[in-house]
Amino acid sequence: VNTGGDVPTYICVSEFEHLCRPCMSADDCTSMTSEAACVSYPGEGSFCGASCSEDAQCPDGFVCQDAVSTRGGASKQCVNTEGVCECSSLASSLGLATTCEVSNDAGACPGIRFCSEEGLSACDANTPAMEICNGVDDDCDDAVDEVDCDDSNPCTSDSCKGEAGCENLITEGADCDDA
Repeated sequence: VNTGGDVPTYICVSEFEHLCRPCMSADDCTSMTSEAACVSYPGEGSFCGASCSEDAQCPDGFVCQDAVSTRGGASKQCVNTEGVCECSSLASSLGLATTCEVSNDAGACPGIRFCSEEGLSACDANTPAMEICNGVDDDCDDAVDEVDCDDSNPCTSDSCKGEAGCENLITEGADCDDA
């Protein structure tokens, strides 16, 4: 470590400096002394890993296994055996965060989880719902109001008007028969 003089000072640092810290990207897991992947923990968020080749290289409570990073690559990383990482006091004081999602048959909505004195917060994502005409991306697929407002009446012109909902206007002078 360069402390300002001509001669660097050598100190011991943990091989697992950021292990299990909430992260958004690999940049959150890198320091001057180490580099680790931001590992996805399915359903929980992403947390810093530590490179390994066998279980013996990981601290207690962690196993060395193939893990997918937020960049999409896979590598051997120390992963918490509990399937989620708890917030450390440092992560809580820094308010570290990770991405998360709420998913169901309608889709998957992205959100954020934060570390605080109470621990890791619940995911703040919306609950996905079937798309309706309301000016909102209900199913979280980055498309708004992808619904058909057709009222099955050949005498109307049908359209989605966002927040105002579906509009079904009678088509003046149309050649139609709706009984």
